[in-house]
Amino acid sequence: MKATANSKKNKHQWMVFLQLTSIIAIIFSTLLCAIFFALFAGFDITVMELGSLFLNTLAVSWIFMITIKLLFKLLVYTAEVIDSKLFTLLFRELALRRLISALLVATCLLGACNNPPLAGISKDLNTGMVTTYSKMKPENTVLVMNEEKLGHTQIPLGEKFVVINEKVKGLVVKDNKISIGCSLLITDSQGKELLNEPDLFKNDGGIYDQKDAEYLKCTVSTGKPMDYDKEYKVAVKFWDKYGSGTIENKLSISIIDIP
Repeated sequence: MKATANSKKNKHQWMVFLQLTSIIAIIFSTLLCAIFFALFAGFDITVMELGSLFLNTLAVSWIFMITIKLLFKLLVYTAEVIDSKLFTLLFRELALRRLISALLVATCLLGACNNPPLAGISKDLNTGMVTTYSKMKPENTVLVMNEEKLGHTQIPLGEKFVVINEKVKGLVVKDNKISIGCSLLITDSQGKELLNEPDLFKNDGGIYDQKDAEYLKCTVSTGKPMDYDKEYKVAVKFWDKYGSGTIENKLSISIIDIP
């Protein structure tokens, strides 16, 4: 009878814990998405991208809290098995349990900030370029024209610029090779497509040496039918053909006359 009562009590405690952690995870994920939406308002961020960020953050934070709970239970069980009064008293002390719970929340938040997430969004404040990534992450993303890093998006008609994702991590490597796809979409202010290339790397299969995995580059050319004093949206997407990772760079450029 006592064992049955303890079993019901443990089951109830787990149900309460799972409900509480799921609520915490939902609140945390919602707040994170709301912050990203506020920061990147006005940019072409799809509902699917926000949904992916929400679901990935929800899953990671919830699994993290459950894992810590299981590890805590394991420590308590180990202390009881070895019959160590010191460990048993420490881990069963209510105040200590509350302290561990507080540390758990703090660790979860710090882990979300410091560890590479499964998905995320970053923005270059100088160029306004928004980079979204999933399962692979660039350390930095820059625009380069005439071998100089750009701090703006004013491009002379006829010039080329390069979108560069630096020090990319997360690509799947097979036989010391990586396989990358790259699409390029350019639209005008009305949403009309000027260029739509599904895969710029299709001719060579997108297969490169592993050492080339750190830098993913896409060269964007300007010219007719573009015109002076007009704005255009550029969307570059890289994806891992050996895996499921993606990186997408979106920005608006202004076409100017040669200074």
